Amino acid sequence: MRRAAEGGLRWALGRRRLTWREVVVAGVLLAALGALVFAPHVRSGGFQTDDWSTAAVYRFAPAPRYENAARFQRAILGGRPLLARAQPLPHAVFGGRFGWHLALAVALGVLASLAAFGALRLAGLPPLHALGAAGLALVFPWSDATRLWPIAGLNNLAPLAAAGGLALALRGLRCTGRRAVAWHGGALALYAVALGFYEAVAGIALCFGLLYVAQAGWRAAWPRWLADIAVVVPIVLWAQSVSSDVRPAPGTQSIRRDLGPFASDALEVAARSLSPFGPPAAVPGALALLAAAMWFVRRRRGDRDPDGELRRWAVAAGLSALATVAAWAPFVGSGLLPGFGGINNRGNIVAAFTLGALAVSLAGLGATAALGTRRPLLTGGVAALAIAVLGAGYAYRVRSDIIRWDRATTLQAEVLDVVGRTVPRPKPGSMLYVAGYPPMVDPGVSVFSVPWDLDGAVKLRYGDPTLRALPIAAGVVFDCAPAGVVPRVSSLPDGLYGSGYGVAQGARYGDAVLVDAARGRATVVRDPAGCRRATARLPLAPLIGDGRFLGS
Repeated sequence: MRRAAEGGLRWALGRRRLTWREVVVAGVLLAALGALVFAPHVRSGGFQTDDWSTAAVYRFAPAPRYENAARFQRAILGGRPLLARAQPLPHAVFGGRFGWHLALAVALGVLASLAAFGALRLAGLPPLHALGAAGLALVFPWSDATRLWPIAGLNNLAPLAAAGGLALALRGLRCTGRRAVAWHGGALALYAVALGFYEAVAGIALCFGLLYVAQAGWRAAWPRWLADIAVVVPIVLWAQSVSSDVRPAPGTQSIRRDLGPFASDALEVAARSLSPFGPPAAVPGALALLAAAMWFVRRRRGDRDPDGELRRWAVAAGLSALATVAAWAPFVGSGLLPGFGGINNRGNIVAAFTLGALAVSLAGLGATAALGTRRPLLTGGVAALAIAVLGAGYAYRVRSDIIRWDRATTLQAEVLDVVGRTVPRPKPGSMLYVAGYPPMVDPGVSVFSVPWDLDGAVKLRYGDPTLRALPIAAGVVFDCAPAGVVPRVSSLPDGLYGSGYGVAQGARYGDAVLVDAARGRATVVRDPAGCRRATARLPLAPLIGDGRFLGS
């Protein structure tokens, strides 16, 4: 048993070339990790926000249904044409079966991590460390929306394609002539595909050239790096130009406003990624001081790092840190801060991979500095233990998030059940204003909190695309105008819940239905006086509740 363990560790620490057998073994292990961590959510989770509207768009799109649904998504997504075509596909294949949508999100996360494993192996990391970085990225809790949220799961196609392109580019560095051109041409094609899914990979793609230089030197790297820039930059500029109406690029003012909070959040997330169980503030400094002290002691003893192991790990950590900055750069000024939770941690989709590589590099650096290079099995075992502890901390945090996401799914079902019972046969064209429940169970974890999620869910619940619905909570007021009801926002933060309330969400008298989900009552508003009476009685829950209906 001991010899087998030592043999396995030697293989895992070896610097052999990447083989298909390695890829298969890594794929099986990553799939097992994904199933172990995310299976409860696949069984009990459901849709969030945009999932409901996308499902309704596909369900009621005219023939040809898929093409029209994709065209609708393209109008929303602008410069993400491949993502626009991908979003209706799960609804065409799985319909309303939540578990299949969630399993697809996890599977795409596994594939993206597997592609990252291949790229890291080709970059020179031993199998154990490359697998550790890929596994940490898969269960990274500060980007778990990309595995817990079906529509965000499709965003994994971007890092999947980008990592695949990097693997081809690194493979091409070992070739010359036409073969080198062919390998890098494939890499450029995959970079373009990645940007067509999500331009968030642009920053990291522009930094791949640093890895080319580290692997093959400046002379071989610069033409390839220049080709990367020539492909990535025009695509990003085009995406920004075609998305300007629906998603304007951050301006100088918004970047300046967000830069300080963004940097503070980024440092906090980076620190927590190295200390998921304990206080994060002192961890990076403590690791750096420990590594420096151990390195100094070993040099005083005459160990000059003859194999260059410390230098390699230091370079890997430095490149990972630079890559993390590049991964976050596209989000500066977007309003998505790295420390946001729920669906809003999707901004860390690329940083999850770079921070995983950083954690592994620091583990390798610390273990080598402390134990030296003369006992590789012990050094590798200590690094593996540190990586496993980090992974356990990540998984624990993800499972805590799953509890909140699944509670939101349970509340969604309860809200729709109450609406169905209190308004069994709504008149076509009706507008249902639903109150009495908390729109969110946690920041970024929605029950029904934005105009388009409850609207899509109600359309699907009744099978009637003419119906409309709107969530109502504290901070929303009604104008009982002569012609009809108009909801407005009085005090909610813009963009969190209150965007999209106004004349367009109003309804004529006779079409407006106020639903009190807490008491299970519904009132059809027929005139201004009735509007004032009914809205005065409507219970308004806080935006973020404790996971229960009002009065439950």
